[in-house]
Amino acid sequence: MNAPTTAKAPVGRTATARRTLPRGLSGMSWVVWRNNRTALLLLIGLTAVVSLYCLVQRVGLVEYMGSPEAELGSLRDADEDVIDKLIPVLQFLPVALGVFLGAPLVASEYENSTLRLTSTQSVGRLRIVMTTLAVPLVVVALCTTVLTLSFTWLWHPARTIYNGGNWWDGGLFFATGPVPVAFSLFTVSAGVLAGAVLRRSVAAMAITLVGPALTGSVALEYLRTWFVSPHRIFYPDGTEPPGLKPGDVSIDNWVATADGKVYGWGTCARATEKESAECDAKHGIVKDAIDYVTLDQMPGLQWMISGVLLALAAVAIVGTAWWTHRRSL
Repeated sequence: MNAPTTAKAPVGRTATARRTLPRGLSGMSWVVWRNNRTALLLLIGLTAVVSLYCLVQRVGLVEYMGSPEAELGSLRDADEDVIDKLIPVLQFLPVALGVFLGAPLVASEYENSTLRLTSTQSVGRLRIVMTTLAVPLVVVALCTTVLTLSFTWLWHPARTIYNGGNWWDGGLFFATGPVPVAFSLFTVSAGVLAGAVLRRSVAAMAITLVGPALTGSVALEYLRTWFVSPHRIFYPDGTEPPGLKPGDVSIDNWVATADGKVYGWGTCARATEKESAECDAKHGIVKDAIDYVTLDQMPGLQWMISGVLLALAAVAIVGTAWWTHRRSL
């Protein structure tokens, strides 16, 4: 009688499967990675290229900052151009991630009935949804953290002279520190929620672009103004304003009375000097005032805004879990 034989999987196929399985990923995590690997690999590649670019450019920037020319308070045109080109990448990357990664993440699964098929494989619905969210969000968090650290590291030596030390304008505030990370997590989470509700990728991408992405970018400007507590300095009307330290940025101008009551800058703007003088006398305006922010305030403002964005991202994640649990797959 012949001895029983045991069937063995082809060696080549098993080895191939093991090679293509990223370390630390298995089961549902592997399925999510495989379904979104193109977008995630592009993000990882962009992170590697931009980070290496920042490292190379910082070497020359640091050398220049130690030269006599840098003491004059100006940056080389080449260094200005490098930072100018990188700011839009960090500023608008969250928009792209929300639209092209977050919005189709769950919506495409509904369109292809993948979630319904997966739910028949003894996998809980909550686990399916949370794993679908967790893998891309972890990759987004890691990559955007590396990106913003690299760019902030590049900009930091020239922080008081780049753009004249003006960190308030020009998008620099939203391209450094924790803001790109928090905004990316928010747009991706909001896009996922839109995809879960609409169940159509194109519709979810449009809603994410118009809603959380572009509207959120505008809202951040107002949120920053609302959070900031500017310093104020008074000086006699008609005289030159006092100079601010490098890194201090003027954000508003006022006219004021002797006791410090302020009015809008154009309160007494009249057609003639006589009419303007009469208006000044009527209101008791004898001073001008400047509201300004200091470089030391920048990190605190960024963390406050990031906290709001992370809270909204958490709300979107909870909303997605609740909605998908409530609705049929």
